[in-house]
Amino acid sequence: MGEAVEEKKLGERAEKALKQYAKDYAAAILLNAKIIAFRNTLIHGYSSIDNRIVWDIVTTNIPVLRQQIFKMLDI
Repeated sequence: MGEAVEEKKLGERAEKALKQYAKDYAAAILLNAKIIAFRNTLIHGYSSIDNRIVWDIVTTNIPVLRQQIFKMLDI
């Protein structure tokens, strides 16, 4: 449960950052539109989500996304 909350917060941060810095930084996050669409599906359409796909995204894509966001926000 804690991991899901953390990933939701990460998704919200990404969406906020992309809106705030859209012109300058949106291209810095690879596949940003797909990431936001997946986040919205995950949060609002959770009953139709395949857990194996979510786990694959969490274990392979989230670490890369996290680094991109931290670099973009200079954290």
